Amino acid sequence: MASKFVIGDKVHQAFSNHAAGTVVAIFTDQAGGVRYAVEMFGHRTIQIASESSLVARDDLAV
Repeated sequence: MASKFVIGDKVHQAFSNHAAGTVVAIFTDQAGGVRYAVEMFGHRTIQIASESSLVARDDLAV
């Protein structure tokens, strides 16, 4: 499974509200697509995201 991000990477959503978070798990769905569990900053929630919906953060202050 080759993935664009690794556990611990700081990311934000590529669209919508651009919420920021940290990748905490990487897995594949039933169709074989890569999915990421992202702990969202400020919310302390986990969101499941596809690779195309995430962008690497260039500010590591969070």
